[in-house]
Amino acid sequence: RWLRSGRTGAIGLYVPARAVGLEYYMHLALGAADEAFTHGLALTLVPDWRGSAPPALHLDGVVVSDPVRDDPMLARLTALDVPVVTCERDVTPGATHAARAQSDHRHGIRLLLDHLAEQGATRIAVLCPGDDTSFGADIRAGHTEWCEEHGRERLLQDVPFAAMPDDVGSAVDRALRSRPDALVAVPDGSIAPALQSLHSVGISVPDDLLLASYVD
Repeated sequence: RWLRSGRTGAIGLYVPARAVGLEYYMHLALGAADEAFTHGLALTLVPDWRGSAPPALHLDGVVVSDPVRDDPMLARLTALDVPVVTCERDVTPGATHAARAQSDHRHGIRLLLDHLAEQGATRIAVLCPGDDTSFGADIRAGHTEWCEEHGRERLLQDVPFAAMPDDVGSAVDRALRSRPDALVAVPDGSIAPALQSLHSVGISVPDDLLLASYVD
């Protein structure tokens, strides 16, 4: 049947290497595998290939989650001449793909900041990844817009997309120098180490400082 149709019956899923250990992507892979199976398709996990030439990949299409700007793997996957669909948009200049599923992170962060402001927060620090993914870029843009509209100081601290506890702890320490009354931890898995870091310096949540998570 596959020979007659010219199809392989397999869909590829590529997740950037730095994100593989995050719980969200395990749920994503399992959900994608389950959905593919209901359509009579197999799901193939595509690793981040850094060798001189990738192996032959026989796929009918590829799903790319959270594409990173200028990731050479995206160019290799596009060269397979099969549809590429991204979860969130590819911020690489000139990138075009068959389709994308996109979240409105600019609106999402604004809703969260509005909520904290309604609770009385006036100095809200945000721990956010960089702008090499649309996730980080859109949250930063939404945060900047909100601060400008409300006349608030933009208290932003950089953390990696896949932040380790030490990364979060260092960012919390830097954020506390600006004396915030609320803190937003954006990356997946960052809320628990942020809370631990605050407790370690004697800050009570929510009595001394409000703490919010954008994900988790």
